[in-house]
Amino acid sequence: MIVQQCPEGICLIDRRHEVEYANTAWAKMHGYDIAAEVIGLPLRSFHTDAQMKQEIYPFLQMVDLIGCYKQDLGRRKNDQSEFTTETTAFLLLDEEYAVVGYVLFADRPEARHDRLAGETSRSDAAGCRT
Repeated sequence: MIVQQCPEGICLIDRRHEVEYANTAWAKMHGYDIAAEVIGLPLRSFHTDAQMKQEIYPFLQMVDLIGCYKQDLGRRKNDQSEFTTETTAFLLLDEEYAVVGYVLFADRPEARHDRLAGETSRSDAAGCRT
C-alpha cells in the first residue's frame, strides 16, 4: 500500500525486461490510468527504439556490473510523447542471491526540475553511483 501511494514511479522488471509490478505513479507518468495496465508489458513500451539502444541497455549493463546505478533517462508515454526522469535501479535478488530482475525508481518529471535547480535527490542519499 505504501509503495502504491509513493509519488515516485516504481517498477519491478524481470530478466526478460517485462514488468512484474508497477505502482500508480509509474503507470500515470507513462500515460496509463492504473498500474494493472502496465503489468506484463515489455520495458520497451516505455522507451523509443533509440532510447533502448543508446540509454536503457547501457544503463542496465551498469546496474548488472555494480548493483545500483542512477542516470537521467529518456522515456515515452503511451501517446508517444517523450520526457526525461532521473532513474535509479537496483538488482533484484532471490533468497539465494541470484539476480532475478531489477527494481526501478523514476522521479516524477517535476522532481527532475527541482533537482536541476539544486535539490538533493533520494538516490544521492542512497549512495548510488551516477
